[in-house]
Amino acid sequence: MTDRLPHDVSERRLRCILLLLLMPVLAGSAGASTFTYSTGTNLTLGTAQQVSLTPDLVMGQVAPNFSLATAQPVSPQYMSYEIFGTINATHPQEYFGFGANVGDNINMLVRPINPTTQSTELLLYDNATNLVAIASGNYGDGVSSTIQFSVPAGESGTWTSEVTGFVPGTFKYDLSFTSPFGAPYTIDVLGSRNQPTHDGFYSISANAGDNLHLVVNQTGSRSVATELLLYDENGNLVAIASGNGSNGLSSVIDFTIPGGETGNWTAEVSSFDPATLYNYDLSIQGSSGFGPINPLSPPPAVPEPSSLLLMGTGLLAAIGAVRHKLRK
Repeated sequence: MTDRLPHDVSERRLRCILLLLLMPVLAGSAGASTFTYSTGTNLTLGTAQQVSLTPDLVMGQVAPNFSLATAQPVSPQYMSYEIFGTINATHPQEYFGFGANVGDNINMLVRPINPTTQSTELLLYDNATNLVAIASGNYGDGVSSTIQFSVPAGESGTWTSEVTGFVPGTFKYDLSFTSPFGAPYTIDVLGSRNQPTHDGFYSISANAGDNLHLVVNQTGSRSVATELLLYDENGNLVAIASGNGSNGLSSVIDFTIPGGETGNWTAEVSSFDPATLYNYDLSIQGSSGFGPINPLSPPPAVPEPSSLLLMGTGLLAAIGAVRHKLRK
């Protein structure tokens, strides 16, 4: 139960290599994905790792998706923001701070993922660091723990969750937050209109009442106007936008799914001039339906505590050594 309680050209190349190697770490840490990792330094309320609950599912275009009949599904199997970490003798508990507003329904679940039999415990602290809820193995599997809690009036601010074991042990865990988040769940599709006939079609699972917010931006060096079209679940064209964004190039569609029209809607990335070719980022928000996309495919490996820091330190040391050789 839940209780309420010039010579430098080589150096520049090395910097680029370093950046590429660190990109997965930086992306995870910044929350520019649907998951992040525990830093391993968040062992007290005072050192809680701050996380931004802004899940962004980024994927690439899968061609050929050049017609309504071959539209690429882009909706996820579930919507959550996940944190992966490890509990052991030197890290018996880990803390995560997140923003919450009055009326928000905090919905958290911690699952043991290796071993899956380890009993977990989940605690929630309010914006004044008062303990307000504890859950111990209250999920259906008897070992995972879940808390649902509504933020009371006057208590907006940074709330904190704590993950630990119900009994001492070593295990890896997945702490997930589900809707509502601090920002809308975003799907970003990176694609290319590289031929006049290669409009990109994307299937979006939507429910009646969803307020779809679709934006397409061209992402290359060229400044060209985009075009965006929306089709209902029966393939009928219901909206067109051509360069109506604030910069005169992006295209934006805001559309509320009518009653009785739940299903797979389709966005088409096109161009007012068929000869215009460009790379693009299609951003999708507001859809509440689920689809075939696994947000964690392939599933991320859970690093040992502090391994991310060690990785970064090792790479910095490596680049420093090469810089030293370059200067000899």
